[in-house]
Amino acid sequence: MRARAARPAPRPSGSRTSDIVHSFPVAIQTIQRSIKESILRFEPRLTQVNVRHVPSENPLVLRYEITAQAIRGNSRVPLKMTTQVSAGGHVDVAY
Repeated sequence: MRARAARPAPRPSGSRTSDIVHSFPVAIQTIQRSIKESILRFEPRLTQVNVRHVPSENPLVLRYEITAQAIRGNSRVPLKMTTQVSAGGHVDVAY
């Protein structure tokens, strides 16, 4: 008896990975929640963290705006940055 190699499931005709990702708002919300949870867990100097999805003209890019308060001594400094995830998992962060 010979083993057969598994074949990938067929994709609907005309579909692209980006179309599939962008058609599921739940995925966008899941990534948004993951970004916020990671910041809260690994960056204790930040408070009032808010992560918001920003629609992109490029269907292969997911963009998020992050705002927070950075604790610096006895004061808080407003912080705003954007992060962008492109095809292939490349991540850019700008502040």
